[in-house]
Amino acid sequence: MIIEFESIPSDELFEEIDRMIASNSTKWEKSDSVYSYSTFWGNGTPAPEGESEADDGIFKITLSKGSKYGAIEDGAW
Repeated sequence: MIIEFESIPSDELFEEIDRMIASNSTKWEKSDSVYSYSTFWGNGTPAPEGESEADDGIFKITLSKGSKYGAIEDGAW
């Protein structure tokens, strides 16, 4: 799913994500100006809060610094 923000996300948002990445306290990753967060569960990997341990799934968010657009992916198998 492509998402559009009302305005370009602030530099402060990306600075906060950069701090989390630097502290190794997040699943966010950065490649150039593209930021992504992804998680998966099932087949022995614990489900995130709010998801069933009986299900298998994936969730990913991608944001590009300086863009109003991003993407959300989710799925199950």
